[in-house]
Amino acid sequence: MGGPAAERDAAGADAAGGEAETLTGRRVSRPGSFGGQPAVVVWSFSREAGEGVKAWMAGIEKEGVQAWGAAMLDSAPRLIRPLIRSGMREQAGGQAERWRRLCRGEKEWRAALGVTDDRAPVAVVVDGQGRMAWRRAGRFDGGAAAVRQQMKELK
Repeated sequence: MGGPAAERDAAGADAAGGEAETLTGRRVSRPGSFGGQPAVVVWSFSREAGEGVKAWMAGIEKEGVQAWGAAMLDSAPRLIRPLIRSGMREQAGGQAERWRRLCRGEKEWRAALGVTDDRAPVAVVVDGQGRMAWRRAGRFDGGAAAVRQQMKELK
């Protein structure tokens, strides 16, 4: 999933703009929340993909590259969103500020990120303005080298 052609086709799309909320409830705007620096954002559109996001973040951070998780909850019923956030915050532990929760614009985000499978996390590298420079959908399979290379090219 998401080989070199998909990574190349995604370049330039806005993958970090807009507002979100951290799992601690703090509102943030992107790309401002990344300090104007290139960033890795791993997106989830389902619970199953959320598990994959954790694997991506752990693998990337093991290589010394910081990553942020982004969970789209637009399609989740409003009544259970607080329960979802609470469960996510508990699982995130000390990394709750590194997660962004979005509850609007799912259709637009799916199009911008090229989401075709809800079960697959989508990892993107964004430049300092929030434009997507690289994208890969699917589980983490040692993609840290490709992420590191993209980050190096953007600095």
